[in-house]
Amino acid sequence: MNKEDDIRLDQKVRAAWMYYIAGLNQSEIASQLGTSRPVVQRLIAAAKDEGDCVDWIASSGCQTVSIMPQLLKEKYQLTDCNIMPVYSIESTLDSVTFGCYQLMARYLQGDKPTIVGIGSGLTLKKTIKRIDFDSQNTRCVALISAMNEHGQCNYYDDVPLLFGEKNSGKILPVASSTLCSVPRRVPNVVNQSIVPQRLYRSA
Repeated sequence: MNKEDDIRLDQKVRAAWMYYIAGLNQSEIASQLGTSRPVVQRLIAAAKDEGDCVDWIASSGCQTVSIMPQLLKEKYQLTDCNIMPVYSIESTLDSVTFGCYQLMARYLQGDKPTIVGIGSGLTLKKTIKRIDFDSQNTRCVALISAMNEHGQCNYYDDVPLLFGEKNSGKILPVASSTLCSVPRRVPNVVNQSIVPQRLYRSA
């Protein structure tokens, strides 16, 4: 593959990503890539016809998407590394949650029994809403906060419940944060038979 082919493949994948994932229109993509709308239209059509996007961008040809993760994994000894293109501040969360969705799909799809620990937060919530695959053999240890000493709940404590809707409700809650506020009560709670079981699974 010569340099011109590399550039075309790179632009093709970027255009498809911005169109299908970031939700940009063709004029906006043309502005980002410094090209014309007809060129963008042809790039998107080529990406679809040549199999570079099936629900998400599957091509490994884009230099930024394919090379940088491997370099970062080697430098920082990471198990996984996804790089998501971002074209505006507003698109950052959507791009990150799509990358998280891809990672979850890699580990949770299929029939293999899996136990995962899950927290909370807007990024995770938007990620879980993207899930469109079966995960019937996944069990979730939900690290939730229940309520603090002021009676306030975590705004995102519904995240494990949303995840439960995707995997038949197999949620094992552990209200860990409430224990820290009253240290003397910790032994009474953690020594209940159900708590060690769930903490063992989360570990």
